[in-house]
Amino acid sequence: MKMLYAPDRPGEEGESLIVPPALKRFVFPWAIPVYREYDFGYILIQELQTNKFSIHSWSIHANKQVILYPVSDRPILALQFTLGNDIPCVLQGYGPILLEKSKYELFYVSKSTNSAHFGPGQYESLHIELEPEQLVDLQESYPAVGELLVRLTESNSKGSPLIAAHMNYVVMNILNKLRSEDKTGGKLVFEMQKYILELLSEYIAAITDLQHDKARRDVPHKKILIQVKQFIMQEPNIHEQTIEKLAGRFGLSPTALKSEFSTMYEVPLGSFVRFHALTKAHYLIATTKLSIDYISDEVGYPYRPNFNQVFRKQFGYLPQELRKDFDGSIM
Repeated sequence: MKMLYAPDRPGEEGESLIVPPALKRFVFPWAIPVYREYDFGYILIQELQTNKFSIHSWSIHANKQVILYPVSDRPILALQFTLGNDIPCVLQGYGPILLEKSKYELFYVSKSTNSAHFGPGQYESLHIELEPEQLVDLQESYPAVGELLVRLTESNSKGSPLIAAHMNYVVMNILNKLRSEDKTGGKLVFEMQKYILELLSEYIAAITDLQHDKARRDVPHKKILIQVKQFIMQEPNIHEQTIEKLAGRFGLSPTALKSEFSTMYEVPLGSFVRFHALTKAHYLIATTKLSIDYISDEVGYPYRPNFNQVFRKQFGYLPQELRKDFDGSIM
């Protein structure tokens, strides 16, 4: 899929220039960047094409309102991540959709010219185009994937998105590794395939979890409580996600939030936040080179001895023992 400014006027696709120094830090090691300037702002395009998949990243800076046109010259299945502001779109054969910030979804796009609407601001979208055979094995786990495959093989003229999932810290970590991958050749393709499988697995787990939440016991503010849970799962932090702060953010009284969350999820809200904050810390210690002090502060424990104590209580060992098991370091 290509992002075009004027699909009916090929000569107005903007001037291709050298990437400005201020943007070079955003260029991925595996991409040959294309930087274009327009009367509305600029677009930084980065792509990786293989015979198994392709990855497309669009960073868009708009100084004024503009309509751009994602164009597909063939039917595609894509996993799309909205990493900047919300993007209102019109998908041919389906209608208006909103690509929401910090969400991702799997969708089918027919051979078509679609439209995306941008107001002044900064936008970033990354999507991974997949071949149908990559999803065949997932049909048993998620039947809607099979429905998309049918649409693709029948060359259906309509586009269709699936359920949008919230990105959590695991998804963001995988995306960060994907964007910063510096291997080349066959090793690069292998690593990217691994990241894609991980992202697909996270997506299926997220939408399955959402379906389970919708089937839970009814409480007066059920939809809001699902949003509270999703917000916590993005960046769990024991100080930023207290009952009082969450109640203010989502427009509930602290008493109602505390009581209804415990009823719906069968765990106290504070315990839920603490469990997932420490689970995030465990994940980051095991999968990144970030210092344990940094990770401790990231999840709301600026005092390391306190973090060590609650970490050992939850997992049965100290964070430095986990780090040493993975890479020999105890930092």
